Amino acid sequence: MDGIDSLEPLRAEHHNPVPEWVAGMVGGLSTSLLVLVVVCNALTAKPRKEEAGERNDYRTGLLLSLFGGHLYAAIVTSFLLWFLLTLSVMLPFFWFSQPEEVKPRTGNVTASINFCEGPDFHHSEVLAEPVNVVTSVLFYLPVALIGLLGPACKEGRGELRFLFSYGSMGIVGIGSGALHASLDAVAQAGDELPMLYVATMLAYCCADTFLIKKGMLRASAVLPWITALITSVNTLLYVGSRDDFGIFAATFALYLSVPVFYFSSYCLRRVSAISDDTVEGPIRYQVVRPLSWGLGASLAIGGICWALEMGMCSAVINYQQFGDDWAPFVWRYMLHSLWHAGTAMAAMLMIQNLITVRAMQMGWGRPKLLGYSQVPNCSSDL
Repeated sequence: MDGIDSLEPLRAEHHNPVPEWVAGMVGGLSTSLLVLVVVCNALTAKPRKEEAGERNDYRTGLLLSLFGGHLYAAIVTSFLLWFLLTLSVMLPFFWFSQPEEVKPRTGNVTASINFCEGPDFHHSEVLAEPVNVVTSVLFYLPVALIGLLGPACKEGRGELRFLFSYGSMGIVGIGSGALHASLDAVAQAGDELPMLYVATMLAYCCADTFLIKKGMLRASAVLPWITALITSVNTLLYVGSRDDFGIFAATFALYLSVPVFYFSSYCLRRVSAISDDTVEGPIRYQVVRPLSWGLGASLAIGGICWALEMGMCSAVINYQQFGDDWAPFVWRYMLHSLWHAGTAMAAMLMIQNLITVRAMQMGWGRPKLLGYSQVPNCSSDL
């Protein structure tokens, strides 16, 4: 317990990293999303006649087979293994460190946001928040690299939308690691701007799928230009308001609401990607639906952890609201790690969903969940 008890001297260093309304907004939206996942899952639990299909025809691979084809168990297990792998890397680093040996700070902290891990540059002269650096790199970069080398080129047929989505995830990992390492304003932009770009691309893909299904091909053709214009405007807005983190947070949440709303409606059978229910029905039920609830739960849990960390940091660290043993440890080293894990998992599953509906629309094959990471592999038997 010495590693945890020794956190005592660090208490006075912490303040809530963001305004209370920002933490409240993220917490409220994340809780609402979790409720939406539970309700929609209950409403769609029983398949309709046109959605009937053998699970094994749509879900194959070692990880899935270990749980009898239960995708939820596979997602939760891979999530936990991912997190435990990161903990195994982090624990030797900070468990035996001596908090009283605070290192001198190098450089200037110019970012408009800080985090609960700390004090800054405590464990290292060059890394402000080493645990957050590790989780940034280990969560986001593998998603990007696996996606670029596999699904984006193969199942996604090398389309720019998927290459850009996975590529932006990789930049998020690098930018997030740089931000947590330096707490520098430029590094913060390298983290947050790619986050906006990923969310914009996800919203674009959903809008394009919707327009194509409605036969609005002219609107679909100009949508990339509209998206590029909106992205440029948002980039300028971000640069001009960088000191106000709330503007970024609200914009990011607005973009994410588009794919969340689309796939919620899709799973509730309010929208569709193609007109043939006999083909789409089983894919909706066996592939898109479980992926959607998995990504929704991952994003919601990650958002709740972020809101707790950002909104209650001072109360937990400075005033020992939940005691002085495990709570400071959790707030410093675990909650933001779970935010990284949840958002990385959600992004991976979201892009897989987009590949699935795109494959149906373009006639690339019948999507199935294949392999160790549940990547939709579009076979040729549609």
